[in-house]
Formats: sequence, C-alpha cells, structure tokens
Amino acid sequence: APAASQIRQVLTQIDATLVQIGSSRQSLLQIIIHLADLADAAELNRQWDQWVPHGHAPGRACVQAGLGSGCLVEMIITAAVI
Repeated sequence: APAASQIRQVLTQIDATLVQIGSSRQSLLQIIIHLADLADAAELNRQWDQWVPHGHAPGRACVQAGLGSGCLVEMIITAAVI
C-alpha cells in the first residue's frame, strides 16, 4: 500500500536525521504526525510499535491533514541532543 511505503520512508528519514544531529530514537521528545487519511492510522500504529524503542515512546499527536499531491504522511519531530 502506498501509505505503508511512505510511513516506512519517513521513519527511515527520521533515523537519518537523528544521526545527523547526534540524537537517537530514545531521545525523541515529541512527534506530530499528519496523515492524508486517518484510515491509514492502523498501518501507522503497526509500524510505530515496531520502530519506537520500548519504554521510550515520545509524546505523539496524529491528525488528518490536507497534504501536497501524492503525500500521504508527514511527521514533525522534536528530539533532545545529548
């Protein structure tokens, strides 16, 4: 499914960004997630549960939003740099 692929891609991009800024998944403080269709929330939650380190889940908000053409998911992160 297109949403599953985009969710995976965004999580991979977040991992790369965390490395670039000298942070990690354990240091995520907050993630705001925009989905073009909340019907994709089940897939998001499935991937999220596998991706987030146990005991280190950041605060999270997930809302439906009108995104650019072809964009099904967008995530905004806040992370601590240790």
